[in-house]
Amino acid sequence: MSNKEKANLELTLKNLLYCVDDANEQEKMLAILQEYNDKLPDGKIKDWFQKLFFKTKKDYYSRVDYLVDDILSGKLDNEKKRTIHEMLNKLQPVVEKAQRTFWDKLCDLFKWS
Repeated sequence: MSNKEKANLELTLKNLLYCVDDANEQEKMLAILQEYNDKLPDGKIKDWFQKLFFKTKKDYYSRVDYLVDDILSGKLDNEKKRTIHEMLNKLQPVVEKAQRTFWDKLCDLFKWS
């Protein structure tokens, strides 16, 4: 995967996750991201520092940024791609619902009634 493809994947994934407004759904998204981040370990010391650093992130968006960056860091081999694909399948239902809600809100802004 080229750097351009990786950057596009990162940007697209973050934009999709930013559409989630409901606090309960955001927690679900973070739990899924955390689960798959744990499935893609970096090394004991690096993971320990990352967990410590993750605790300093207070809002949903900075946590999403951090987890997506960590998940996509490093070389994307076939096993990592398969794991990311599983993660995307788990994220899909909530993200699709959030996108529809976002689209409805956007359209409501431009209604001329």
